[in-house]
Amino acid sequence: MDDIRAIVIIQCDTMRFNIGWWWFSIAFLMGTTMITMVISCPPSCSCKWKSGKEWVECANRDLTSLPVGAPEETQVLDLTGNHIAKLPPKRFHSLGLTNLQKLYLGKSNISEIASEAFIGLVGLVDLDLRGNNILDVPTDTFPSCRGLMRLILNLNPIRKLNKDAFKPLSQLTTLEMSQCELVSIEYGAFNGLQSLEWLRLDGNQLTYVPDMTLPLGGNLHGLTLHNNSWMCDCRLRPMQAWLKDSAPAAPQESEPVCHAPSRLRDKQIKHVKLDDLACLPQVSVDDEIVVEENANVTLQCNVYAVPMATVSWWINGEKCDTQSENDSFIISSIPFVK
Repeated sequence: MDDIRAIVIIQCDTMRFNIGWWWFSIAFLMGTTMITMVISCPPSCSCKWKSGKEWVECANRDLTSLPVGAPEETQVLDLTGNHIAKLPPKRFHSLGLTNLQKLYLGKSNISEIASEAFIGLVGLVDLDLRGNNILDVPTDTFPSCRGLMRLILNLNPIRKLNKDAFKPLSQLTTLEMSQCELVSIEYGAFNGLQSLEWLRLDGNQLTYVPDMTLPLGGNLHGLTLHNNSWMCDCRLRPMQAWLKDSAPAAPQESEPVCHAPSRLRDKQIKHVKLDDLACLPQVSVDDEIVVEENANVTLQCNVYAVPMATVSWWINGEKCDTQSENDSFIISSIPFVK
């Protein structure tokens, strides 16, 4: 009986030893992994696991170029508040940062972005470029990141949106261009944005947007238009219709108001009477017509106006008697022409 007990004790001691060695091995490996992570992090940044993603935080570190040494597993790179004037071609790719999903470059004095700056970032879904010195939408860079879903361009001196400015970004759901000094938007500027849900254009210098240009309808849930210099004339009729129709589903943060004409200044656009959204008639006539005496002559006068204008003919300060026929006017009698 004593022999059996001795054997059991020896076996238990052996098991205790094996378990202890196993835990020591795990602790050693974990320590080695942690040391490796610290070593692979750029010296001016901090690397951490945050919100279920691998973060490299380099915000407000006075960096003048992209940091070297970030882990290849990095999913979120925060470079906000630095002094990175240029984004050179293929730099993220050469640094091995091809797993990036979110890239924050706001307030970093960026003025130049190479067309191939984002080569290799096929998984990028969130790009923040707010508060830089970017003069034009970086359209040439978008084919490298077609999966982008959120693009922030607020507070950049972008004065014009050209046609097809965002065309490659068919997955984009949020586009923010608040306080960008925008003066004009070309017809077709938002072509290709069939997934767009939120568009911010507030705080610019827009007076109107060409008809059929704003991505109204579809998936759009929100469109901010306040704090612009809206000219409340006939060109704003489509936008007014959208503001009225979308009010229940997409209420405005602040209602856009008229900047001009003076009689409508500061009046909410959606409350302006339709006939008050009028344009002065545009009239074009022939400069000179040569005709033989006693012959009939056709005088062409093209008039465009919204709402429709009333047309009358005057000669020597006197109104002519006219009859309407097939969208034309026949003058039955005219005053004596000197």
